[in-house]
This record gives sequence, structure tokens and C-alpha cells, in this order.
Amino acid sequence: MEPFMKPPLEMNFSTTEQLSLSERWRRWKETMQLYLGLNMSKASEKEQCAAFRYVIGQDGRDIYNTMKFTEAQTHKIDVLFAKFDEYCEPRRNTIMERYKFNTRVQRHDETADQYVTELKLLAKNCNFGSLEDELIRDRVVYGIKSKRVRERLLRERELTLDKALEVCQINEQSEEQLKVLNDVQSVKAIGKHNKSGNYRNKLDANRRRDCKHNGGNKQEHQEQVSCCGKCHPAKECPAFGKKCFKCDKKNHFAKFCKSKKIHAVDKASTDDEPLFIGAVNSIHNEENVFKTLSIEGNEIKFKIDTGSQANIIPLPTFEKMRLKQTRLERPTAKLTSYTGDYLPVVGECNLKCNNKTLKFFVVKTGQVPIIGLKASQELNLIKIIMNVNNVIGQSAETIHEKFPKVFQGLGCLKNPYHIKVDPTITPVVSPLRSTPVALRERLRSSLDDMEEKGVVEKVDGPTEWVNSTVIIEKPNSDKLRICLDPRPLNEAIKREHFKMPTIEEITTRVAGARVFSKLDANHGYWQIPLDEESRLLTTFNTPFGRYCYKRMPFGIKSAQEVFQKRMCQSFRDLEGAETHVAWSINGEVHRRKRSKK
Repeated sequence: MEPFMKPPLEMNFSTTEQLSLSERWRRWKETMQLYLGLNMSKASEKEQCAAFRYVIGQDGRDIYNTMKFTEAQTHKIDVLFAKFDEYCEPRRNTIMERYKFNTRVQRHDETADQYVTELKLLAKNCNFGSLEDELIRDRVVYGIKSKRVRERLLRERELTLDKALEVCQINEQSEEQLKVLNDVQSVKAIGKHNKSGNYRNKLDANRRRDCKHNGGNKQEHQEQVSCCGKCHPAKECPAFGKKCFKCDKKNHFAKFCKSKKIHAVDKASTDDEPLFIGAVNSIHNEENVFKTLSIEGNEIKFKIDTGSQANIIPLPTFEKMRLKQTRLERPTAKLTSYTGDYLPVVGECNLKCNNKTLKFFVVKTGQVPIIGLKASQELNLIKIIMNVNNVIGQSAETIHEKFPKVFQGLGCLKNPYHIKVDPTITPVVSPLRSTPVALRERLRSSLDDMEEKGVVEKVDGPTEWVNSTVIIEKPNSDKLRICLDPRPLNEAIKREHFKMPTIEEITTRVAGARVFSKLDANHGYWQIPLDEESRLLTTFNTPFGRYCYKRMPFGIKSAQEVFQKRMCQSFRDLEGAETHVAWSINGEVHRRKRSKK
């Protein structure tokens, strides 16, 4: 007994459908042929033709009645399909079909598999012949929505359609995985930051519920109106005709404005680039520079911050000034600190400062007022020295001759660094990433060079951690830069939290200096050795086997702080030396200091 399968739906011959008639017929025909093959394979052709006319629907039967058949064709199922082929699939214009193919690009919500499938369907009507796969491959490269993936595909010397599809699939999987990881971190941050906002939302919901339950009959029923937040009949809103101070539109209060429903920190958001603020703190030490300025007749003590691009007045200070004639405007820029955090800006205004009109941002913090770089120059509070003369450059050869070992090869500091990890985090073994054939020999050469210098060594035994690598071609050079991609490992590494000096701190300490030297640590991080246990944590895979770092690699999240700490320890006994610059008041003193280490 043949299996019973549900017949397809009636064929839709309407001209208002989004899909073309030929495409709808192709899909219906394929389903109908499957139905006949499964349910009526043993039936006569006369019965199959009758089933065809029944299932196709009334519109299809009307079209059938207009067709002409010979006596021999009357009960032939293949002839019946062919007649409807002629009706639903008019003669194709190859030029137009190729135009559709060549202008087809990947849509925003379309995966690589879906895009390639659509291209293959379009290519069937283009008569490409033996070049079909190559032209589909070219269309994938031109039409893929990701610019980064397109560049990756263009680097392949012998790119096939299957290889192009594989690269696109890997990229989509990586983006999905990163999106999941980023969403988890964002949810944690938002949940921690918006507790008070959630509480206010619950109160608003309770108010709306109370208003709804307290209503009487239908005529007296009151609801909370979103324009004012109060309970009253909808036509008696007190906000009607009132102007919103936030968006300048009418019929609602600023508290309930929907133009941008975000938290107070983001009220300063605009489409402009954020202004950078060097530091906002209340620590008064000898290294900070302060100046008392007259603001609209008020004596205010400002901190001079040459790293700041804006002038700041804290809200408590602004309120004490009692400037009744001054109105705060909407901020035209966002303010960020050197840590990347946005400052909660209340507004901005122009104030008279020592006979100069300056723009000030009022922020919702209780810290010190700040005068920025541009305003400091306008008020003649600082002087910028734009040139540095190379007066003792010829003494570099003398230094090289006096300390030859210091300037040869790759240096190595004492006391190997031990990478501390959180034992509760599960180790990750990252898969090997494919390396272009054109780069393999150069990669092998770079690995051999690093192994010869003592930077890496081969690993044969099993390791709990295996990291991926990123290979970058150096500009204007045949060499490669091999970078560790330790993102899973960074989740487990414990930082040392060593304070990094700011530009402001350094410039304050070198005030008055006139002679400078720059010492560049060759491959800085590589000068710090790793202990045996830490080396295995940096194991990475390559097409030529696994390696691990013997020196501290770039990429691990503790590297910057560890390097800064070691440099500070090395130069802490040397007067007039920063980890960034060595300085003196004159050449003779400078040469004497420089020779101590």
C-alpha cells in the first residue's frame, strides 16, 4: 500500500503576489511531482491527470480549459506539466537575468548560505555554462556585506566557491559567538547600573495599576496619561499646550519626554565626537596646579588641566554662584574621562572669566572645577614650547661605546614573571586557524627567528591552555608580526593593578627641564622572562606544531602593568628619569645622570 501524503495547496495564479508566477509554479510543480510519485506511482496517467486538475484549483482548471491537446496528448501527465510550463514561464531575457544576478548583494538579515542559494537559483537562468561556479564565486566576493570578509577573500590566491562559502560561514559563526559574549557582559553591566531606574519603573507601573483600579464607571474612568504622569480624564491633561524643556515640543512635560528615554549620564549625548577630560578628582597634592579665577564676579579656584579639552564646573559650585541671568543650554558634546567613562553633563553655558568669555560644562559631580588646555592658553596661564633642539645627538655614539652590551641583542630583566590565573575558570583549547599558503613559509621563518632569540620554544606534551594566533603583515616589509589571541586566557588572568602615570603627572615633574633623552626598549615586553609554569599558559598552535612563549607576550591583559612596574623598579634610584623620558636642566648634568645606569 502506497503511503498517503497530503496534497499540495492550490496553485496561486494571482498577479499581486511578491514572488513571480514562474517561481510560484516551479515550487508548486516540484511539490506536485513528489505527491504523484509517493501517492499515485501505480495509478494510470489518466488518474494522475485528473488528480492534477483537481489539486491545481479553479484558476488552474480555467487555464486548462483554454489549452489545446491532441487526442494522444489528452491523458499524458508530462504533456500537462509542459503546457503549464509554457503558460507560467514565458521566454526569458538572458540579458535581464544576468543583470539581476550581477546586481544581487547580500541583504542585512541574510546568511551566507541563503545568499549563495539565491545566487545559484538566479544563475540557472543566465546560461553561464561551465563558468557558473566561478561567476557565483565572484558575485559572493563583490556582494558580501562584510568588508572585512571581502578583504579576506581577496587575499586568497586560489579561491573556489566552496572555500569562499566556508570563510563566510566561519565569520558568521565568530560574530554570533562574540555577540553572545558581549551580550552577557552588557547585561551584567546594565543590571548593576540601573537598579534605581528599575525601581522607578516599578513605581510607575504601580501608579498606572492604581489609577486603573480606582476608576468608577466608564464615564468617570481615569487613566494615567503619559504626557504628565497624573490620573485624570484623557481630555483634561494639564500638560496640554505646555512646552517641553527637553525637546521644545508641546503637550507633554520634560519628565515624560519620549524623545530620548535614557539615564542622566546620557543626557549629554550628541552626534559629535566626545571631548576628552584628563582627570576629574578631588586630590590636592603638590603636583597639581591651581589658579583662582574670577567667574562672573565669583572667585573660583580652578585646577589647570592641559589634558582636558573642556572647562568644567561641578553642579554644587555652579549653584553657589547664583547666576540668575545664566540659563543652561543643552550640551553640544559628550565628556569622557581618561578611563573612557562618560561624565553626567547637566548643561553648558558661556561665562565671563577674567574678561574672556569661555564655554563651561556643568557636570553632576562634587569634584574640583577644571580649566582646560585651550582656555589656559587664552588666559595666558600656560606657555607651549613647540620645538626641541637636538643639541647632544652626537653623544649617542659615545654611550654605545661605553655600554656595548646594553645595545646588543634582546635584553632580559631579572626575576621571571609568574602569571596568576583564577583556578575556578575552565581552561580553553582554541582551534587552529587556517593560514594562507602564501604566508606559510614566512610564518615558519618568523617562528624560527623567535625560537633562535629565545622568545618561544616548541611544546610537545599536553597543555591545558592552547591559544590562537593572529598573523599580521608588517607594512613596507616581508616580515610577519605573530600576535597571541589570548581572549579566553585573559578571562582567567589576575591583574596586578599597578597605577599608570598620566601625562599631567609627568609634565609636572619635568617642569623646567631643557635636555631630554629617549631610550627605546627593544621589543619591550619580550625583555621580561616567564617562569616555567607561566610559559605553558601561553601555548599557541601553528601549522608547524605548538609553541609557547619564554618571554612575556603581547596581548595578555596584565602585560602593560607588569612592564610599567618593572621599568619603574629599574629606574627608581635614578634621579631625573621617568619610564617614558629622561630629563635634565642642562647637557652636562644630563650626561652624568644617563651614565649611572
